Amino acid sequence: MAAIGIDFGTTNCVVSIFEGGDISTIRIGEPPLEWGELGHDLLFPSVFGLDDKSKPLFGWDAKLLPPKQKIEAIKRFFFAEEHAIVGNESFTLNEISTYLFAQLRKSAAQESGVHFDKSVVTIPANSRGNARKRTKICAGMANIKVLALINEPTAAAMAATKGRTENVMVVDWGGGTLDVTVLETRNNRFMERTSAGVSTLGGVDFDTAIMGWLSDTVEDLKNYSQAEKGFLRLEAERAKILLSTEDEVSIRLPRGDTIRFTRLKFEELIQPLLQQAREPVERCLQDIAEANTLSHIDSLVLVGGTSQIPAVRNFIAEVVQLPLSPVANPMTATAEGAAVASAILQGEMPEYNFQVTTQHALGVLAVSHLEAKPHFSTIIPRNQGLPARGTERFAPVVDHQEWLNLAIMEGDPTKPPDDLGSVELQHWRVPITSPKPMNDCIFDITYRYDTDGIVHVDVSDPLNQTSLLAAKVPEDDRQEKRKLVEISDNARSTVHDESLEKSDTVPHPELPPYLAADIIMLRTKVAPFLDMDESAKLLTLCDRIVETQGVDDVLVQALHNFRDKYSYLI
Repeated sequence: MAAIGIDFGTTNCVVSIFEGGDISTIRIGEPPLEWGELGHDLLFPSVFGLDDKSKPLFGWDAKLLPPKQKIEAIKRFFFAEEHAIVGNESFTLNEISTYLFAQLRKSAAQESGVHFDKSVVTIPANSRGNARKRTKICAGMANIKVLALINEPTAAAMAATKGRTENVMVVDWGGGTLDVTVLETRNNRFMERTSAGVSTLGGVDFDTAIMGWLSDTVEDLKNYSQAEKGFLRLEAERAKILLSTEDEVSIRLPRGDTIRFTRLKFEELIQPLLQQAREPVERCLQDIAEANTLSHIDSLVLVGGTSQIPAVRNFIAEVVQLPLSPVANPMTATAEGAAVASAILQGEMPEYNFQVTTQHALGVLAVSHLEAKPHFSTIIPRNQGLPARGTERFAPVVDHQEWLNLAIMEGDPTKPPDDLGSVELQHWRVPITSPKPMNDCIFDITYRYDTDGIVHVDVSDPLNQTSLLAAKVPEDDRQEKRKLVEISDNARSTVHDESLEKSDTVPHPELPPYLAADIIMLRTKVAPFLDMDESAKLLTLCDRIVETQGVDDVLVQALHNFRDKYSYLI
């Protein structure tokens, strides 16, 4: 059985496969010769664009477009933004992400002969719950079942350590994000102990530093066209890569001249960016010292494109006070580790296992009776192994309160709630079913992180043993899921991938035709858009009906109930 791992990166994607005990990386795009020579032949740029005739382009074809005709580093916008303008058209981030996942699946089949519909997908360790949920949903809309979301440094460690017994710090510094994770590997089990990172610090910021220098150095740069500026930014990126092995390079200017750029000048420009990396590295070192879980770190592993810059490698090694451990290919290690995780989850490596932890605390914005100023009240602490669950009891702040303003917070409880270290994931206005004097009214808030780090919430009245969220009108939820179904359908036509027409190609000949059609429809049009628990119930029910060949009337009726309940998705 082949097991697939996808590194859905901020600037580049990589797809790897574990088959027959071996790991390899799938070619999913053909870069221009000059980029292939830089070691990017196995990378697929995470870029979506429109050509002059509004034809959708992906990967390398999109990367070479002028800036206004493409969108790059989409994952940086996962939390704060909903739409992006490409050319003269508006797209939701869900649409673009779904298109990219669908293109990865199509390219793997067309260029490497690898067909897949399930995978482990990596995500930055410092990603918020909303970004994790969005990643999983978008892969699902491209008909890729996500077996698990795994933190990128953990995946890299699984590829780099190959099960050795040791304590390892992984610094995953790619094109868009910096992640630092300390893991303990024992008896073929990979266990995260702590993580920290910066969600907007990566290779694109190094490119921006070079562009800033060029802006000060090239006199007529302000008069460049959009196409010329796009060309120059690609040249800045190439110069950054070349300076990892050369002392100086010539940057080609769009109008025919060149400009000399040295490694010394580059290292001077990136010093402020290097210093930003100190805090998450030192925080992880402090965490393991305070928790007294690990006595020392055995090895230091650096992965990601930015980690190949000599100044970066020297800086991290100096802060950690350890030599760097070799990695076969820092650019593909994360996807390779994801393929290993996929093999583990599918029973191909039963002797192995892994566990991830929370990087952010999860809590609620609460007001104390003694102090009117709101504070972050932790329900699930940082560095908690997943899955995790926590419940805290609260009371209203006034008598006969009819509504709760529930601010679900994720971040750092040691900082003020309005600090960037803590963000609001959701804000709900929840009705209190039995308003009473505040001393006689209590409610429980339960948070649960599933194994993918996605947040699930419940608010209940323990006295009446009722869920307060059950009264929420689901119409907004229904509209949102209708939009997701439309995006899934659009992805098939946009990417021109006939294999996404999965509902027509999954036969169940042992079932009556009408029942087989219902199962196919519910699996492909409903299950991907439900929450994890509800989706699992539906898929388990479908499997049981197939196993019993549809003769159990109770199971069939339960299937009909699902179909009626979610008819708005069909």
